[in-house]
Amino acid sequence: MTSNNIVTNQLSAPNIQANVKNLSEGESVRVKVISNLGNGKYQGIVSGVRVSFTSQKPLKSGTSFLAKVTGQNGKIILIPQNQTKESANGNNIKILDSNESLLKLINQFSLPQDNLSLHLLKQFIQLKMPLDIQKINKFYNLALKFKGKEKRLAEALALLKEKGLELEENQILEFLEIWENDFENQEEEKKEILNKFNSKKGSWYIFPFEIVDCREDKVFGKGNIKLFINQSQVLDKLNLLCCYKDNRFFFNLSFKNKKLSTIAYNLNNFSEDESKALEFALNQKFRDKNINIFWQPYEEISGTSCQDENFTAVKGEV
Repeated sequence: MTSNNIVTNQLSAPNIQANVKNLSEGESVRVKVISNLGNGKYQGIVSGVRVSFTSQKPLKSGTSFLAKVTGQNGKIILIPQNQTKESANGNNIKILDSNESLLKLINQFSLPQDNLSLHLLKQFIQLKMPLDIQKINKFYNLALKFKGKEKRLAEALALLKEKGLELEENQILEFLEIWENDFENQEEEKKEILNKFNSKKGSWYIFPFEIVDCREDKVFGKGNIKLFINQSQVLDKLNLLCCYKDNRFFFNLSFKNKKLSTIAYNLNNFSEDESKALEFALNQKFRDKNINIFWQPYEEISGTSCQDENFTAVKGEV
């Protein structure tokens, strides 16, 4: 096919089926563009698996779109369904998400049809919290006050609610700084808030750390480890953030059946060659472990990574 709106996967259909178990004819999938390899060739992520594909229409690294799956001549064809771009703030667009049940829920709750509503719903779902429309609306309106930090504040509000912590607005903002690994101001008060948060039973726990030269008593780096413990009291996610000198390393580890299943990573101040070298080293390290390793935009894997949550509604009569 020659249409500019067609993305053709370079891998054969049998290979796709071996890696993407749920890919089927007519299915809607989200395609994430990782990098431009030149000559119309790209690397991206489809259904959580990193693949190579071609496109006659130029694509921008870091963007994503919905596509419908079809097959042709032994290859997988991904036909974009909507080319509307998501805004940088992610707060004033119409929903572009493949989960129809969530879209219907947003309409049912009369929530604004934007990514902040979607993010709040997914956060409540991840934490297995009741979908209280009054709470969701309250969190939505409070988060809107802080431009550029809406999603992270929404996460913070949901996390505090899950653990039953009632904080003043200034303390909520301090917790948000803790969540974002900022301990520079009012350090003692932030430590007190962090200790309260970690002492309460819940899903997420935060453990800040520093990299110190003990001989010179000098801090070279800092970061945090965030753990997500599911309702079965089993580790589900581990987020590792490390800021070392002028570089930021971020790794998002997901577990299934108590085994590491995926490693998504993001680096800043690294060249593309350096990033590829790290990914190659990780693949070599885990080459016999059946672990998917791929780059992902920082905004999509930092925080609670709740954007991967899905919701299924079942209708029926009794």
